[in-house]
Amino acid sequence: MLALLLAANLGVSHFTATGPKACQRKVLEGVLYLHSFVYDEAREAFKEAEAAAPCPIAFWGEAMTYDHPIWDDEVGGNDAILARIPPDAKLSPMEKGLIESARALYDKGREAWMETLGHLHEQLPKDDEVALFYALSLYANSGHGANVKRAMEAAAIAMDVFERNPNHPGAAHYLIHACDSPDHAILALKAARRYAQIAPAAGHALHMPSHIFVQLGMWREAEASNLAAVNAGMERVERLDLNPEQADWHSYAWLAETRIELGRAGEVVPMIARMRGMFQNDHAAYRAREVHAMLVSAWLSATQKWAGTDELLLPDNGEIALRVRLNAAAALGDDAKAALLGEQLLKVAPSAKLLVAAKKAQAHSVRDSGSIGEAIEATRALADAEDREPASGPAFWTPAREELGDLFVRSHRFAEAEEAFRAALERRPNRLHALRGLEESARSAGDLRVAQEAQSKLPK
Repeated sequence: MLALLLAANLGVSHFTATGPKACQRKVLEGVLYLHSFVYDEAREAFKEAEAAAPCPIAFWGEAMTYDHPIWDDEVGGNDAILARIPPDAKLSPMEKGLIESARALYDKGREAWMETLGHLHEQLPKDDEVALFYALSLYANSGHGANVKRAMEAAAIAMDVFERNPNHPGAAHYLIHACDSPDHAILALKAARRYAQIAPAAGHALHMPSHIFVQLGMWREAEASNLAAVNAGMERVERLDLNPEQADWHSYAWLAETRIELGRAGEVVPMIARMRGMFQNDHAAYRAREVHAMLVSAWLSATQKWAGTDELLLPDNGEIALRVRLNAAAALGDDAKAALLGEQLLKVAPSAKLLVAAKKAQAHSVRDSGSIGEAIEATRALADAEDREPASGPAFWTPAREELGDLFVRSHRFAEAEEAFRAALERRPNRLHALRGLEESARSAGDLRVAQEAQSKLPK
């Protein structure tokens, strides 16, 4: 019965804590929040369970709310919380194993966490909670899916649980993460459609389906998903009287990009203005200011109104803002500014050498059309490098493969442009700029069937 009590808002789990009924209920609530990465609410639930002592597994839960394995955070948390578990505590084999895995996490890192959970999964193969936390650890150690074997093992485990319990938030959530790639997204479409219905009280659950929708070019569904997440985040800020920076600006950025892909870039202008008004004097709101720069980048890339870049951006020198300014310099053909901004970007992002080389070459080609060959080769090298990296989430600037198509169009090499835009759409389906580029290049190359097909996919 406990597993069903929270089904209407957070999903269904059969996690059973050792301890009194009050403890079991709050631990269950905390675990359901934990599976949806709603860490603050999970922590409060676990703390309430601790008060209903004896409830030793609640200390494990609280400790795990401080580590965010998918969000590129360093291993965080407070292993001192685990030290509060009495040495003689009565624990089920599942609880004992989860606590040991948490100790491995904080003592040795996420690889050790994964290995410990793997051993526990072998010992308790029918325990869905163990299976799902093991799936999470596999994906967390996959480099966002770069290690396909680990990602697909995580997907298989999560899918197995999802088929048995389609209301389990962890099953749907981890399946979406594990399949968040162009080649595998279709495998998680059912989970994506289900997740927001499973756990509507978890704001992150409202956003996560859009990871799959974006991979499949389902922009209307992605817009609806992120609009719901943004509204839930704003409601939470108001209800708990939080700093506006704690709203769901991540989903806000995705919402803006979905509207651009639906041909409604004009709706993003007031979204940019809203963020600017809220955070232009709040220099501590680093993440919100970063999201503002992402919105500006997306809108400028869509509209090509690069002359207004400095007016739109906040006076930041973060990596994203520098990249936006570099893109503007390249588009406007400002060689000197592109070189200067490229140097500044490399100081904060040393891995951006191919990007900087491509942008400098593109800037020069605007002023000197005879150098467009160098721009094509530099952009091709960047596109090849981008294609070797995992693709997750919207592109808030024009992908290099699409830029390569644009350069081919400028050079009247339409067949090569068509090939570039086709490749871009294989990786990121139904992107508006790529569809327009494919239509233009195919029509110019005399491939009317492909041009008409691309035109049919443009937003109406």
